[in-house]
Amino acid sequence: MENLAAQILQIVAGSFMPAAERVQRNVVGSAIIAVLSVTAYVAFVITGWFALDQVYGPVVASSGVGGAAVIVALVVWGIVALLNRRAQQRAALAAALRQQARAEAGNPFVKAASSEFPGMIRETPIITVLAVAGLAYALMKSKGK
Repeated sequence: MENLAAQILQIVAGSFMPAAERVQRNVVGSAIIAVLSVTAYVAFVITGWFALDQVYGPVVASSGVGGAAVIVALVVWGIVALLNRRAQQRAALAAALRQQARAEAGNPFVKAASSEFPGMIRETPIITVLAVAGLAYALMKSKGK
């Protein structure tokens, strides 16, 4: 029986998990792409330095390449900080919405009130306001004890 359960689990997991060959292929491909990208970046920086060296000299060329690298690093840092802040705000909003949904789902009075309240206000606004005020007063008194 264990063997059958293991085979079923392997079949089900195989449909959700990628094959080992595909993972290895992606890792090797990504490593090669990373090495070639770094090589291209270094070649670009060196080419820029040689181009600036012929026009402005080695000191200005080095300062220009270094300054450009610092500026790009600061821009990337700012973008990452902005994206992190937005992600944090989205997570906080999602947490607040989940908490609100849990609070509303657990309270049958909230469900009934949210469905009946607009009609009550249209038909008898004064009585509705008085009822809500009385309920709020009673709830605040009960929490104060």
